[in-house]
Amino acid sequence: SIKPKKTGLFDITDFLPVIKFLSKNWIFLPIFCSISFVFAYFYSHRLADIYGAQAEILLKTNQTHDYQSKILNSVGYYDVVQDLTNQKRVITSKDLVGRVIDKLKFNISYFIVGRIKTAQVENFGALDLQLDWKQIMPRLYNVPFFVKLIDETKYQLSFELGGVKYFKEYEFNKEYEENWYTLKINLASGISAEEMETIKEQTFKFIVHKRDYLINKYASAIKIGNSNNSSILTLSINDGLAQNAQQFLDTLTKEYIEQTIYNQVEVNEKTLKYIDKKIFSVLFIFIIIKIYR
Repeated sequence: SIKPKKTGLFDITDFLPVIKFLSKNWIFLPIFCSISFVFAYFYSHRLADIYGAQAEILLKTNQTHDYQSKILNSVGYYDVVQDLTNQKRVITSKDLVGRVIDKLKFNISYFIVGRIKTAQVENFGALDLQLDWKQIMPRLYNVPFFVKLIDETKYQLSFELGGVKYFKEYEFNKEYEENWYTLKINLASGISAEEMETIKEQTFKFIVHKRDYLINKYASAIKIGNSNNSSILTLSINDGLAQNAQQFLDTLTKEYIEQTIYNQVEVNEKTLKYIDKKIFSVLFIFIIIKIYR
């Protein structure tokens, strides 16, 4: 007998073993789907929340004439306002981002550790953490610290360094000067008994960041777009906190504008000095000619 040839990559007979298996073991199909759904739900729920912010900057268009361009070039100004590539480099420069970081309180990140998910928050609310990030031991930068309430008067601080776990108890509203850090945590007053029980069940985590770390983090996170080579730059950034993303872009645009104004004022002053110098030279030559005539 002659067997018919397959007309495609797959034939219906190739799936017969699978169909027979599913027909005999169909109960496993809803179980597998349910397990997959639960796993996907918990996996997505554990992912950190990411928020985005966007801002736009309108660059000044070039309105200089030929004679102005020659003057500006002679005083060291090469019309970088029109060079979009240079402006993008200025915006993401570590010098500009560093000035932004210095004006924002991003040196400590706060988290609430849950059973399923760890959420970043703006602050601890009932707990007021007072820690000078500049005085902390450099090895403790970016090391997670955990705070757990013992009772209404004491708390436990723990962290891991070099594979060794450290635990220490402190009292609220008291400052402690350790060799590695100076720490004080205040407990808010007027907390009800129910709220206190909820706080006791929570684990608070904070991370202290070094200035250079924050500069590199945010400088690399800035995205700059420019549609149709227009004079409008669109800045965007993502962050674990919506307010951090917005505050960073707001401060960045203000610093950029202030720097642009400062550079323009400096250019104008150099231009005036250049013009005064040329006028003086012309007058001097004119006087010499008059004398010798």
